[in-house]
Amino acid sequence: SVVGRMVAFSLVDRVGRKPLIVVGFLVAGCAALMFTQATTPTMLLLVAVTFAFFNDIGALGMTVYTPEVFPLRIRGIATAAAMGVGRVGGMISPIVIGVLLSVGSITSVWFLLAAVQGGAALLSLWLAQETRGRNLELASQAM
Repeated sequence: SVVGRMVAFSLVDRVGRKPLIVVGFLVAGCAALMFTQATTPTMLLLVAVTFAFFNDIGALGMTVYTPEVFPLRIRGIATAAAMGVGRVGGMISPIVIGVLLSVGSITSVWFLLAAVQGGAALLSLWLAQETRGRNLELASQAM
C-alpha cells in the first residue's frame, strides 16, 4: 500500500486523476478475483501485494479528484460529505463480509469486492472528467 501511494503521488499530476482511479481500481478488482484462484502461499502473497498496491493507487487518485469537482463555496463540506458516505461503506462492509463468511462463502466476498472495485473503475471511466492541469473553479463549473 505504501509503495502504491508513493507511485501514485509521483504520477497524479503527470498522468491525471482519472487514469489512476480507473487503472488502480480495475487492477485491484482483477486481483480480488485472483484471490479465488490463489492456492499457494506465494500466489496468495503476490495477489495480496498486487491488490494493495493498485487499490491505493486508485484511492489516492480519488482522494485528489474528489475536492476538485466541487465549487469553491461548498468544496469543504461537499468533500467531507462524500468522504462521510465512504465511511458509512467502511462501517457496513465488515457486516456484509461477516454475513457472507458466516454462510461459508469466502469466494463471494472476493466476488463482491471485485464487483465494487470494477464498478468504481467503470463509473469513473464513464462519468469522471479529468481535472489535471485545470483551474479548480473552471473544473468544478464543467461538472
